[in-house]
Amino acid sequence: MATIEPLKIRDFRLYFFAQALSLTGSALSPVALSLGILESTDSPSAVGYVLAASVIPTVGFLAFGGVWADRLPRNLVMVATNLICAVTYAAMGAMFLTDRFDLWVAVVLQVLTGISLAFYLPCLAGLTADTVPSELLQKANGLLSLVRSASGAIGPLVASLFVMAGTAGTALCIDGASFLLSAWLLSRLKVRPRPAEATPAADSFARDLADGFREVTARNWVWSSIVTFAFAQFASAVFLVLGPSVLKERGEPAIVWGSTIAALSIGQLIGDLCALRISPTRPMVACRLVSVLSAPVLVFVAMDVPSWVIVAAAVPAGFAQTFPDALWFTALQRHLPAGSLSRITSYDEIGSRGLRPIGYMSAALLASEIGAVGTLSICVGGILFTKLGSLVFRDVRQLGPAPDTTPAAEPQQEDSGLEVSHDTI
Repeated sequence: MATIEPLKIRDFRLYFFAQALSLTGSALSPVALSLGILESTDSPSAVGYVLAASVIPTVGFLAFGGVWADRLPRNLVMVATNLICAVTYAAMGAMFLTDRFDLWVAVVLQVLTGISLAFYLPCLAGLTADTVPSELLQKANGLLSLVRSASGAIGPLVASLFVMAGTAGTALCIDGASFLLSAWLLSRLKVRPRPAEATPAADSFARDLADGFREVTARNWVWSSIVTFAFAQFASAVFLVLGPSVLKERGEPAIVWGSTIAALSIGQLIGDLCALRISPTRPMVACRLVSVLSAPVLVFVAMDVPSWVIVAAAVPAGFAQTFPDALWFTALQRHLPAGSLSRITSYDEIGSRGLRPIGYMSAALLASEIGAVGTLSICVGGILFTKLGSLVFRDVRQLGPAPDTTPAAEPQQEDSGLEVSHDTI
């Protein structure tokens, strides 16, 4: 019961269940959208255009979203973005249901979705810190990550069933409804206003951007973490592109790759559960050391080892993705000023999301020049260098639990049962 203590707080409870429902809805969209477009156009290129149309605006507008998330009430920013996404996904669903799919309309709708996401993402860490006290932050982050992992494992399977039944549009409309319900629940949050000194002045947008960047570069443990996470995202993208190709060339059945991805999901869930119970005294050191566990699965795919070894190595690789995340967000929330948290988070998102599509696009090119094994070996070397090399910084090694520097919400105990709720992109 101690692990779910944050759920006793009314505002976090609303936020948690909102995110649980919305994440589940959002997990339907990528599969339903991709397969629906293929059925409508029989063009893989069309799928690429539509998916890229949301990624590029997200990366481009993240820094701006971080500024506004620090200036305005974060839950209200999230309400606005959820309403926009409710409209865009419902509109895309309607196109499939009426057999009137238009590629360029879909691209425009995805651009709007991507811009909304750029304003939504920087709010997440800050809103968690606004709704729970400092001592419950890691448990709160672990619970939110657990929902994210579970929805990511279940959502694509459910979406595939919708598409097989010929109702890809229905899956997208369900996602649209999830955003609408999310907006309603987020509007009910009673988050204590941030003090005036913790809110950036509204007279200079450029200065706010520069101040956020200085907050990142002034702390070695922050900027080095962003670098390590960014390269990990690049390596993960390369692995997802080259992994199935390498296994196929060796004559391995498709079930081996499917089992590897399933093992990754299992490891992610284990990492989330451990984040609810384990609080290292040196969180950044733990982040670096645990993250190294993502390297062995790349090594084993590059080597000619039995398939069961690859599948087994995927479990700690999944653990290395989620457990450090909970420690990282908790450290940000405890050690950074409330007025800069969203801007710093936006730079973190830019680093991670910016390199992932580059990894997707460059994997095949690198493999054609130096081979798949050589490309994966470079990824392994990069992971080890960025993770272990950043331990040379003293603040990375010495950062520990500290008093919360942001105003903490007071726990609000209620006798009533949990309210039905929902949220996030």
